Amino acid sequence: MAARRSMSTLVVLASVCLCALAGCGSTNATSSNLPDGARLVQVISAFTGEHRIAAVTVTDPSTTRRISGWINRMRPVPNGPTNCPDLTAVEPGVTLTFRAYARGPVLAKATETDFGFGSYACNPLTVTVPGSRSRSLVAGQFLERLQRLLSVNFGFGEGAIKGKIYLAGGPAPSIMKPLAGHVTLYRTHQPPQVGSTPIASATLPRPAEFKFSGLGPGVYFLRASVKGAPSRCHQTSVTVRVGKTAHASIPWGCGIW
Repeated sequence: MAARRSMSTLVVLASVCLCALAGCGSTNATSSNLPDGARLVQVISAFTGEHRIAAVTVTDPSTTRRISGWINRMRPVPNGPTNCPDLTAVEPGVTLTFRAYARGPVLAKATETDFGFGSYACNPLTVTVPGSRSRSLVAGQFLERLQRLLSVNFGFGEGAIKGKIYLAGGPAPSIMKPLAGHVTLYRTHQPPQVGSTPIASATLPRPAEFKFSGLGPGVYFLRASVKGAPSRCHQTSVTVRVGKTAHASIPWGCGIW
């Protein structure tokens, strides 16, 4: 699995080059990315279809003004072609909902997925105002600053999974010994189905441990095959947390006895 930070460097360099060609520096900052009247900001960080990682409601007037000010000073994504890499890293999406008061109508929404390197042309902050066209803004380290301002962790960062394939249903000592085989890793809010696309895989030509690094926090599913034969066991589910290495033992051979 490619290192996420290496990919981020390429994205930053690509964005700088594109800005130089498109004249980003000559674009005037706008003061109307958000409408007036927002007194409350609801901030939610979550993976699509999964539980919330963080949820904060901001009502302090000075904090609300600061958040709005940051967004209002952002520049739009430059016009022209953008050569974006395949952003396969896993990070939660953060949504900010602006209202005049609790349960009031939505004045605006801002959403961004930060892939570990900030917001650039390839992953802008998208601001949607009812009755207006969406705006794509270059937000830089906005979400990182927002975390510090609100003293909350949106779930950014990396973890790892390591483990083994073991023979299920055999003699007790075999459970302790890893098998040679192939491990496939999926990231989804539901168990992978036929045709699902894995995000990484590892081939073990001899009995050994596998390891997947640079993973965003969340739930992963693993499948194993030995000598080309897929496991008939239940799929293994593993939860990855930032800065932690999760351990997984994948059974193989269920139902073949």
